[in-house]
Order: sequence, then structure tokens, then C-alpha cells
Amino acid sequence: MADLREMPEAELRGRVQKLLAEVHPERTDSITFRRKQFEHGLAWVHFPEGHGGLGISPKQQLTVYDEIAKHSKVVHHDPLVSTIGAVRDGSTRG
Repeated sequence: MADLREMPEAELRGRVQKLLAEVHPERTDSITFRRKQFEHGLAWVHFPEGHGGLGISPKQQLTVYDEIAKHSKVVHHDPLVSTIGAVRDGSTRG
């Protein structure tokens, strides 16, 4: 995996504030909020730009969650992932 850059915390928090100004989790449904979070690159910050991220360190996702939580009682996290049918080697068996 390529080394991911670090974004200054103030810049990242500013991006989250811009997201919240556009679509606030207390005033919208989870799907709409998560869609906008993806468009702003704040869904999974370690993903490449244009694919839900900013190409920065995954540990900076905690800053995103922290900033959202500071401004909202509602926090829309990633939906639960179903592991039904998954086995250790990654294949599925019927």
C-alpha cells in the first residue's frame, strides 16, 4: 500500500464543517448524508479522491467522526456489513 499523506487537522475539520453546512445529519436521512459525505471525500478518507476519500491516512477518519459528533447528536456511521456466507479465505461456499 502506498504511503498516504497527512492533511492538516484544521483543514480536515474545515472540510467537515463545509459538509455540515450543506447537509446536516440532524436534518436529513442517513442515505442523503452518507452520499454527500462520499462526495466530499469524507466517507473513507484513505480512499482516493473521487472514490469517497481524500487519499490521506485512515487514522484521520477519527477526526471526521469527532468533528461531526461535536456539531450533531446524530452520527450516521457506515452501515453494518453482512458477513453471512463469508469464510476465512474470502470465498463463499454454499
